[in-house]
Amino acid sequence: MTAGTVELGEDIEAAVIREAQEETGIQTFHLQSHLGGIENELNDGECIITKTIQARLEPNEKSMPYERAFGRGPTIQFHESTHGWSHVSYNEYNQRPNPQSILWRIDGWVPDEAISHDKPRHFYHLTTPEETPERWSLKADGDHIYESFWTPLSPKPQLISPQSEWLELVYDQLIQVTS
Repeated sequence: MTAGTVELGEDIEAAVIREAQEETGIQTFHLQSHLGGIENELNDGECIITKTIQARLEPNEKSMPYERAFGRGPTIQFHESTHGWSHVSYNEYNQRPNPQSILWRIDGWVPDEAISHDKPRHFYHLTTPEETPERWSLKADGDHIYESFWTPLSPKPQLISPQSEWLELVYDQLIQVTS
């Protein structure tokens, strides 16, 4: 399973193919079917960043910015909104072992138009004609290394959250289209 965002003006099917290519390194995909979706997977008090932006210490353009910018797409905590600015916070965790520590934290203000309180999620069945290894690694943004592998659908694989919940939503349909 891969996850990603639709770029401004991008068709959703084109985004599905682009994200799968970026996150797997596989260049040829065929979109077989749309398996369903979630209207909004955000919890109360959460929002997503819709464009790369630096948070500010106060709710105005002249206040001091954080050096590290928010990239587009992460789910962050929403605290309040005032005069066109939203107070938000985000922790980036070291995930080894699970998490071990907070790598960095931003607690500041961003313009209201830089966030969304809606995060739809769509699921697609893709295939590739390319020969692929059983396991492979791919360097991603932020110096992360994706460790990719193929897994059988039966028995149902055990995934981490939220991928386990996503698989649960589409599993029966996925089994039918791959049989």
